[in-house]
Amino acid sequence: MGTVKQRNLTGMLTAAFIGLLGSAAADEEWAPAQGWNADDLARWYSLSQGSRLIPVDWLDHLVTPDGEPFSGRRAFAAYGYRYMRDADRWPAGFVTDKDEAGREWLGLTCAACHTSHLVANGTQVVIHGGQSMADFQSFTQDLFKAVNGLTTDGAAAARLAANTGVEEARLKRQMTDWLAYRGRIQATYDGQHWGHGRTDAVGVILATTASVADPGGTASIPPSNAPVSFPYIWNTNQQARLQHNGIVSNGDDYGPFAVTKLGALIRNWTEVFGVFASARLDARTLVLDTSVNIANLLELEQILARLKPPRWPAAFGPLDEAKRKRGAVLYRAHCIACHGLADPDDLSVQWPLKAKPEDPASGPFVLLQPLVDPSVMTAMQQANAPRSAGLIGTDPLMACNAALHVAPAGLLEGTEKRITIQRADPPVTYGKYAISTEMLTTLMLLDMGNRRMELFKAYAEDQSSGAAHWIRSLFSQTPDEGYKPSSYDPALPGSALDQFLGRCADDTMRAAMRDPAQPVPAYKARPLSGIWATAPYLHNGSIPTLHDLLLPQTERPAVFGYLDGTYDTVKAGLKDRSGIAGASILAVRDATGAPVPGNWNGGHEYGTGLNEAERLDLVEYLKGL
Repeated sequence: MGTVKQRNLTGMLTAAFIGLLGSAAADEEWAPAQGWNADDLARWYSLSQGSRLIPVDWLDHLVTPDGEPFSGRRAFAAYGYRYMRDADRWPAGFVTDKDEAGREWLGLTCAACHTSHLVANGTQVVIHGGQSMADFQSFTQDLFKAVNGLTTDGAAAARLAANTGVEEARLKRQMTDWLAYRGRIQATYDGQHWGHGRTDAVGVILATTASVADPGGTASIPPSNAPVSFPYIWNTNQQARLQHNGIVSNGDDYGPFAVTKLGALIRNWTEVFGVFASARLDARTLVLDTSVNIANLLELEQILARLKPPRWPAAFGPLDEAKRKRGAVLYRAHCIACHGLADPDDLSVQWPLKAKPEDPASGPFVLLQPLVDPSVMTAMQQANAPRSAGLIGTDPLMACNAALHVAPAGLLEGTEKRITIQRADPPVTYGKYAISTEMLTTLMLLDMGNRRMELFKAYAEDQSSGAAHWIRSLFSQTPDEGYKPSSYDPALPGSALDQFLGRCADDTMRAAMRDPAQPVPAYKARPLSGIWATAPYLHNGSIPTLHDLLLPQTERPAVFGYLDGTYDTVKAGLKDRSGIAGASILAVRDATGAPVPGNWNGGHEYGTGLNEAERLDLVEYLKGL
């Protein structure tokens, strides 16, 4: 019966959406595209996944540092969030969700982080499934400060209590609880500089894990200091591995649904968990109660499976076919070994995980590039060089943080360590400190086991699937009881970064020895369908254009301003917005000349020997993929 009601509601939303598409207020760029129809579009932008950031009645009483009402359009626009229609109360990707008491909360759905807007030649193009250029860090930090300010403003708190019918003392307790829970997570990225278009999603998810496992704890959580570009998500259902570091496997289609990959459900659960799903772990029963909406996640995943890569828009200017023909030759010489070609209209063929195939032109595939080459690592050791010198040139912080994040086990201490549905024999228990990815998997299994274990029974038998395999291959050890910060922190001594990266290199070597087919930590390579629309480039968004990516590291922009989707149609990427008020400045090096951890723009130096004409030919070819 619930499913019927869900579909009836969706039908009403679709009808309303189609009506608005025909109205003068609807912008043409929001029309259905990339293989989606109006029904797909309406459902994608309106379904709640269970995210509950803040009660709507609180938000209506908050103001930004600029004095704007936090729930108003000017406030959301200032953080880079866009509206679909003039009549909409919330920007695209923000939806409301009601709790058990009927209270309305504002939260995020997939579209908040995975929608981009590119502007060139006077035309704005909406890219469904693209990369948001919003400033997520500033938005959440300012929101936290505003709630904190409301608790100390007696008159404002009294007005809110009167307007909501909640007794003032109770209201302040609710806000204090919200601040305590959000505060530990927020503290992990206070002082960081993510800027527009980047977020440390993995860091926030693991910080949320630590906060839920250890409610009321006071121990610090490793910093969320490895921001990455919001990933583009078309072809998600076809890839053997997901996320920038390939940590999640899609697994196999399961159950009565047309598209329900087990790894995808795991990925989506952890995503909602990290973007403000309510979550409470009962200290006595270890029952985890969350607001994650599994039914809507399944709906959203099926919609996503129908999303095609965006094609180069005619309004951005015609492609030069002579250049593209020459560029195709260069692509096969310099790119195809890691980035196989895929038919952008074929959403059914699967992209398997492979080492570099003998014939890369044989079809699409996914490749994991380990952070450490064992032969290079051995040479570094023989030369008595720092272990971290054996890492590949791409900034390693995101992949290393995911591998080395350790936090207090809290309520899980002494309980059975569950990282698969199948129990270990003999059972292993959590100590005082735990690897955060293990705790995340345990929490997910607790939620699934308490509410809907039937969806996950097949996962236990899929030994190549999902986070469980990744954890088994890498983490057999238990963290030392003498707790040490497990993530690089600039406040630590100068040698801390090298020590941290050295540990990451060691773990990579151990994983490679256990299972060479599953090298982790790593970064993922995939077919480049729609790559023209996915700037900035590299996993950490440190390179603004495809043209810059084809330059040697020493010639790539060392300082760049990100703000919006103002597009460079020649270089295929974002234009420098350094001179525009509010732009986020990404600097590869700090004032002393030292590399900024998380911002390094090295690595991926393929095709850097091309001359300028060849480089532009290759860019032209990439624009048409």
